[in-house]
Order: sequence, then C-alpha cells, then structure tokens
Amino acid sequence: MDARRRRQPQRDLPRDPCGAPGDDDPTSRPHHHDLVGPRPDGWLLFVTAYATSKHGVIGLTRSLAAELGSQGYPGITVNAICPGYVRAGMGIRMQSTKSGPVAGTEIFERYYKRQVAQRRMIEPEEIAHVAVFLSLPESAGITGQALNVDGGFFMS
Repeated sequence: MDARRRRQPQRDLPRDPCGAPGDDDPTSRPHHHDLVGPRPDGWLLFVTAYATSKHGVIGLTRSLAAELGSQGYPGITVNAICPGYVRAGMGIRMQSTKSGPVAGTEIFERYYKRQVAQRRMIEPEEIAHVAVFLSLPESAGITGQALNVDGGFFMS
C-alpha cells in the first residue's frame, strides 16, 4: 500500500478514492476514456459533472415539491429556474481558452448564439422577473417545475 492510500480514510465507495478504477492495471488502459476532453467546438468541459449537478437540482425540486404537497403543505411551492447564457457573472467573465482569455460574451457569439432560438443572451432582469412571478399568489398552481429561461436553447 503506498503512502497516499495509507493517509486516506476508509470509505464505502464503489472505486478506489485515490484514483480511477484500474489505474494501476495496464490492461484497463484500452478502455480508458477521459470525461474531459476536446470537443468539436474546441471546448474542454466537465460535461458529466455539470449535467449531474443540474439533474440533482431538478430531482431535488421535484421530490421536495411532492413531499411537501403530500404532507399537507399545499401552500408551499418548490420550483427551479434554469437560466440559459445570462449577460452577467459567468456569462460575461473572461474564460481561458487555448488561444488565451476570451470574454464570455464573445464565447456566446462564437459558439452558442446559433443554438439559441432567439439568437441572444438572457438579461439578468429576465431571470429576476421569473423569480418574482413564482413568488406571487398567481403562481400558486406551479410546483415541482424546472422553468427554462434560455431564449429557446433547448428548442434549437
């Protein structure tokens, strides 16, 4: 057992917490696939981790809405707002690329705009308006929903 394994506490995990399954087994190399790697548009993304985290939020939203409703709390609603490419925060921050730092707005123009039905970034106020609407009595019948505010990204 090497030093890093001795330092690791024992965990009930389906794999070795110190490395990928079979990382010391040369026969597993032909079956190794990077979860992060070049994509046709030139990006390196943690696609699996990102998708998993977003699905977790949606699952939590639906489960919590169902639990609260079934336990006699019909006045409490639980919804998720799923923003698209927003002109704020990560949407405008400088991103590192192979050719150097690029503004998020430029990345949107180059790679994402053609995938969005409305061909534009979402403004922060649009997300805020959805949040306000969901807090109003008029939205009392909406619960357990994931509302996409993305300019039609998922439609394209």
